[in-house]
Amino acid sequence: MSTVTSRVMEIFAAVAAQTVTIASTAQAISALGLDGARDSIEAADLPVRLIMPFENSRQRESGRPAGIAPLYRAMWAVTDVLLYAAANSGLGLVEFASVLTEYAGAYLGLVANVRAPVPGAGITLEDWSCQPQMIEYPQGSGNWYYGAVCTISYVENVTLQG
Repeated sequence: MSTVTSRVMEIFAAVAAQTVTIASTAQAISALGLDGARDSIEAADLPVRLIMPFENSRQRESGRPAGIAPLYRAMWAVTDVLLYAAANSGLGLVEFASVLTEYAGAYLGLVANVRAPVPGAGITLEDWSCQPQMIEYPQGSGNWYYGAVCTISYVENVTLQG
Protein backbone atom coordinates (compact mmCIF):
# COMPACT_ATOMS: atom_id res chain seq x y z
CA MET A 1 0.00 0.00 0.00
CA SER A 2 1.42 3.37 -1.06
CA THR A 3 1.27 6.42 1.18
CA VAL A 4 1.51 10.08 0.33
CA THR A 5 2.62 12.89 2.58
CA SER A 6 1.06 16.16 1.49
CA ARG A 7 1.63 19.61 2.97
CA VAL A 8 -1.89 20.81 2.09
CA MET A 9 -2.77 21.77 5.67
CA GLU A 10 0.37 23.92 5.85
CA ILE A 11 -0.70 25.69 2.64
CA PHE A 12 -4.07 26.61 4.17
CA ALA A 13 -2.42 27.68 7.45
CA ALA A 14 0.07 29.91 5.61
CA VAL A 15 -2.73 31.76 3.82
CA ALA A 16 -4.81 32.07 7.01
CA ALA A 17 -1.84 33.52 8.92
CA GLN A 18 -1.69 36.55 6.60
CA THR A 19 -3.57 39.82 7.01
CA VAL A 20 -4.82 42.06 4.22
CA THR A 21 -4.61 45.79 4.90
CA ILE A 22 -6.95 48.29 3.29
CA ALA A 23 -4.93 51.50 3.37
CA SER A 24 -7.80 53.98 3.00
CA THR A 25 -9.60 52.59 6.06
CA ALA A 26 -6.46 51.49 7.96
CA GLN A 27 -8.05 48.06 8.46
CA ALA A 28 -5.86 44.97 8.78
CA ILE A 29 -8.24 42.08 8.11
CA SER A 30 -7.32 38.72 9.59
CA ALA A 31 -8.71 35.29 8.79
CA LEU A 32 -10.45 32.41 10.46
CA GLY A 33 -8.57 29.32 9.30
CA LEU A 34 -10.03 25.90 8.63
CA ASP A 35 -10.25 25.21 12.37
CA GLY A 36 -12.06 28.51 12.99
CA ALA A 37 -15.02 27.93 10.65
CA ARG A 38 -18.35 29.17 11.93
CA ASP A 39 -21.95 28.53 10.99
CA SER A 40 -22.75 32.23 11.22
CA ILE A 41 -20.99 35.58 11.52
CA GLU A 42 -22.06 38.36 13.88
CA ALA A 43 -21.89 42.04 12.93
CA ALA A 44 -19.18 42.56 15.57
CA ASP A 45 -16.96 40.04 13.71
CA LEU A 46 -16.92 42.10 10.49
CA PRO A 47 -14.81 42.50 8.48
CA VAL A 48 -13.48 38.94 8.53
CA ARG A 49 -11.87 36.51 6.11
CA LEU A 50 -12.96 32.87 6.03
CA ILE A 51 -10.48 30.32 4.67
CA MET A 52 -12.30 27.44 2.99
CA PRO A 53 -11.45 24.36 0.93
CA PHE A 54 -14.45 25.09 -1.31
CA GLU A 55 -15.02 27.02 -4.48
CA ASN A 56 -18.58 27.69 -5.57
CA SER A 57 -19.95 25.17 -3.03
CA ARG A 58 -17.73 22.30 -4.09
CA GLN A 59 -14.45 21.06 -2.80
CA ARG A 60 -11.70 21.62 -5.31
CA GLU A 61 -8.61 19.53 -5.54
CA SER A 62 -7.19 17.26 -8.16
CA GLY A 63 -4.00 15.56 -9.12
CA ARG A 64 -2.24 13.57 -11.78
CA PRO A 65 0.93 11.62 -12.31
CA ALA A 66 3.86 13.93 -13.04
CA GLY A 67 5.23 11.61 -15.70
CA ILE A 68 7.78 9.72 -13.63
CA ALA A 69 6.40 7.38 -10.98
CA PRO A 70 6.19 7.77 -8.05
CA LEU A 71 5.90 11.59 -8.45
CA TYR A 72 2.43 13.15 -8.51
CA ARG A 73 1.25 16.71 -8.95
CA ALA A 74 -1.51 17.66 -6.52
CA MET A 75 -3.50 20.79 -7.30
CA TRP A 76 -5.04 22.65 -4.36
CA ALA A 77 -7.34 25.66 -4.26
CA VAL A 78 -7.57 27.88 -1.20
CA THR A 79 -10.75 29.97 -1.19
CA ASP A 80 -10.49 33.10 0.93
CA VAL A 81 -13.87 34.77 1.46
CA LEU A 82 -14.02 38.33 2.77
CA LEU A 83 -17.23 39.31 4.53
CA TYR A 84 -16.81 43.06 4.79
CA ALA A 85 -20.21 44.46 5.80
CA ALA A 86 -23.82 43.29 5.99
CA ALA A 87 -25.66 44.09 2.77
CA ASN A 88 -28.37 45.91 4.71
CA SER A 89 -25.88 48.35 6.28
CA GLY A 90 -24.68 51.78 5.27
CA LEU A 91 -25.46 53.34 1.91
CA GLY A 92 -25.16 50.09 0.00
CA LEU A 93 -22.90 49.38 -2.93
CA VAL A 94 -22.05 53.07 -3.39
CA GLU A 95 -20.40 53.05 0.05
CA PHE A 96 -18.46 49.80 -0.36
CA ALA A 97 -17.53 49.54 -4.06
CA SER A 98 -14.26 51.48 -3.82
CA VAL A 99 -13.08 49.82 -0.60
CA LEU A 100 -13.77 46.34 -2.01
CA THR A 101 -11.87 47.20 -5.18
CA GLU A 102 -8.99 48.46 -3.04
CA TYR A 103 -9.13 45.20 -1.06
CA ALA A 104 -8.81 43.14 -4.26
CA GLY A 105 -5.69 45.14 -5.15
CA ALA A 106 -4.27 44.81 -1.62
CA TYR A 107 -4.79 41.05 -1.82
CA LEU A 108 -1.85 40.94 -4.22
CA GLY A 109 0.39 41.61 -1.20
CA LEU A 110 -0.94 38.49 0.50
CA VAL A 111 -0.37 36.47 -2.67
CA ALA A 112 3.24 37.71 -2.84
CA ASN A 113 3.78 36.59 0.77
CA VAL A 114 2.46 33.06 0.14
CA ARG A 115 3.84 32.37 -3.33
CA ALA A 116 5.96 29.67 -1.64
CA PRO A 117 3.77 28.84 1.38
CA VAL A 118 6.01 26.03 2.65
CA PRO A 119 9.61 26.88 1.67
CA GLY A 120 11.50 23.98 0.10
CA ALA A 121 8.42 21.74 -0.11
CA GLY A 122 7.94 21.68 -3.88
CA ILE A 123 4.78 23.81 -3.75
CA THR A 124 4.27 26.55 -6.31
CA LEU A 125 1.61 29.16 -6.86
CA GLU A 126 -0.28 28.36 -10.05
CA ASP A 127 -2.91 31.13 -10.24
CA TRP A 128 -4.94 33.54 -8.15
CA SER A 129 -8.03 35.71 -8.49
CA CYS A 130 -9.96 38.13 -6.31
CA GLN A 131 -13.46 39.31 -7.18
CA PRO A 132 -15.58 41.74 -5.12
CA GLN A 133 -19.19 40.55 -4.96
CA MET A 134 -22.31 40.01 -2.89
CA ILE A 135 -21.95 36.87 -0.76
CA GLU A 136 -24.65 34.87 1.01
CA TYR A 137 -23.21 33.30 4.16
CA PRO A 138 -23.94 30.67 5.07
CA GLN A 139 -25.50 29.61 1.79
CA GLY A 140 -29.28 29.48 1.93
CA SER A 141 -29.44 31.65 5.06
CA GLY A 142 -30.63 34.86 3.42
CA ASN A 143 -27.73 36.71 5.12
CA TRP A 144 -25.95 38.78 2.46
CA TYR A 145 -22.66 40.62 2.74
CA TYR A 146 -20.56 42.96 0.65
CA GLY A 147 -17.27 41.16 0.24
CA ALA A 148 -14.86 39.41 -2.07
CA VAL A 149 -14.01 35.86 -3.03
CA CYS A 150 -10.31 35.29 -3.59
CA THR A 151 -8.87 31.97 -4.75
CA ILE A 152 -5.24 30.90 -4.76
CA SER A 153 -4.31 27.75 -6.67
CA TYR A 154 -1.18 25.76 -5.88
CA VAL A 155 0.60 22.78 -7.37
CA GLU A 156 2.33 20.43 -4.94
CA ASN A 157 4.75 17.77 -6.12
CA VAL A 158 4.33 14.73 -3.89
CA THR A 159 6.07 11.38 -3.92
CA LEU A 160 4.32 8.08 -3.31
CA GLN A 161 6.11 6.05 -0.68
CA GLY A 162 5.88 2.33 -0.19
